[in-house]
Amino acid sequence: FGTTKYGQLTKTGYETYGTPPYAPLELWAGNVYPSSDIYSLGVTAIQALTGQAPRGDSTIDESDRRLIGDELADILEKMIRSEAEKRYQSVEEVIDALEPLNAVGNILRNRYRIIQVVNYLNQENFDAINHTYIAIDTETFSKEVIIREFSPQSQEIQVLQEAEEIFDAECPKLEKINRLNRAIPRLLDYFYENSKFYMVYEIITGRYLSQDIFFNQKLNHNWKEQQVLQFLKEVLTTLVSMHNCDYLHLDIKPSKIVITDQGAVYLTGAAKIEEIANLSSNPHGGIRRTTPVGTVDYMPPEQQRGEYFPNSDLYSLGITAIQLLTGKDPKTIKTDKASKNLWPSKIKVKPGLKKILEQMVDEESIRGRRYQSAQEVIDDLNKLPKPGESFFTIDSIKRIRVPRWIIAAVLVMLSGLSGLSLVLFTQFQIIIKHNQATDKLLEAERATDNHTQKIVYELALKEFDDILKRKPDFYPARVSKAYIMGKLGYPENERKKECDQAIKAEDKFAAAYNCLGKISYDSGTRKINSDTEAAKKDFQDALFYYNRAIEFDDPEQYPFNDGLTKPLAWYNRGEVYGQFKNLATEPQQQLEYCEVAKKSFEEALQAKPDFFQAKREIEIIGDCSLL
Repeated sequence: FGTTKYGQLTKTGYETYGTPPYAPLELWAGNVYPSSDIYSLGVTAIQALTGQAPRGDSTIDESDRRLIGDELADILEKMIRSEAEKRYQSVEEVIDALEPLNAVGNILRNRYRIIQVVNYLNQENFDAINHTYIAIDTETFSKEVIIREFSPQSQEIQVLQEAEEIFDAECPKLEKINRLNRAIPRLLDYFYENSKFYMVYEIITGRYLSQDIFFNQKLNHNWKEQQVLQFLKEVLTTLVSMHNCDYLHLDIKPSKIVITDQGAVYLTGAAKIEEIANLSSNPHGGIRRTTPVGTVDYMPPEQQRGEYFPNSDLYSLGITAIQLLTGKDPKTIKTDKASKNLWPSKIKVKPGLKKILEQMVDEESIRGRRYQSAQEVIDDLNKLPKPGESFFTIDSIKRIRVPRWIIAAVLVMLSGLSGLSLVLFTQFQIIIKHNQATDKLLEAERATDNHTQKIVYELALKEFDDILKRKPDFYPARVSKAYIMGKLGYPENERKKECDQAIKAEDKFAAAYNCLGKISYDSGTRKINSDTEAAKKDFQDALFYYNRAIEFDDPEQYPFNDGLTKPLAWYNRGEVYGQFKNLATEPQQQLEYCEVAKKSFEEALQAKPDFFQAKREIEIIGDCSLL
């Protein structure tokens, strides 16, 4: 119905038709045709693509045409003709006109079948043709992949040759970095065909750093110093490997940084390769680049002049870190830096970190002014006082890990943040509430007296219940709830129901299987003295669930898992085999169970070297042959 029509109705007593500027002229005269809806849709589409709503019979300007493409621009212009008879007369006509432009269903390299066109991980289009697809890799058991397509603005021979040289020089560097297992999306394949260049990536999920900044502004809440320290170290470690492979990122900014559900910080994008989409020819037969590599607001002065150095990336990273700390936009950061007014008094940042960041964003790239390498920055960061709790993970809870940011997959396929929906904000509120509930759970774990601990557990349980009322499929909250119920003595069937619900929501969620294993293990320990066979059956069930948890807790294969449940599951598996050893009557059986138990604790310690409990169990077991 719309607020515009509601205002008109309450003010005049008459309802208007449509909403300016989306309503065509005939609606105001009281005439309605099928093409009236087509007009409104065309206006909406043009506004989404260009940022401005057109008027009837207007044409799309040349710069926007380069972005949209002539074929689609012609279709959109016909949709918004002011005279109804000059528009498409039916939806079928529009669909028929769009069909040749639709890449869905196309097969690239006789291997990758496109199933969706997306704006993956907030990749910008520059002012050029630059598409991103989700595709099925038909050679690897229908695995989904991301494909980025780059097309030069000119198809002249010298432009295509320049594009090939850039592509062939940069892609092998990315492959080399992938072999170092650094936090960049894994490049699976690259190729060119029909004068277009393609890069095939693994799919990663997470939230953009630009989303954090957006919500920080809305909530007036910036990152703390410890969070930024952790963030810098993660990105700098990746930059060390990239620069050692002679690969410069050249476009570090919040919309090119992704924090995965497991807390890993990924650098996305490949600015030099993306430059292919900006290549064209000049009137003299040479190569023209329509824009500099990178994003002006974040790039250092030398990059704007077309000069690139490893410490150009350090400048961009420094601007991003200061933005996280202060909430200032990049232009303001540069202005305030020049006027020596960079740090607001309300921002609590230690002098040591301020000095490091200021040296990262020095306007001069020479030695003695700006840092020369990522390793130099890491070395200075390591000299600072050790921070407290890491931003990206919280303490582990025995048998059930409760990650702070798990399922923070606020992956919204939008070209910008200005149109974020209420749905996204609600999802963000759920994440905040999950973090608060997790903090309450940890507070209960640290309580020193039973009475206080019980009260805090109950408060935490209520907070997780509130989350699940709003979002019943938020499976990490299910597992956390089951853990607390166990602490408060709830019946096993009620705890099991929560873990089962988590698996129903995500059938490979490792922590949920660990949860079921713990319930089975507790049941078995209670039956040892009364029904040995039933106890053994419960222990077998526990082993099944722990083994599943170990199998699924592989973040590379199942990104919603974090890799931290695995050591807990190994430890719990060791406890089960310890029970089997105690129940065994034959010496050989006792020896075998002892060795498997010890091996399980060793696996737990290997997966988590600071796992004190596992180390203690290994020491207690000692030499199994001495049993």
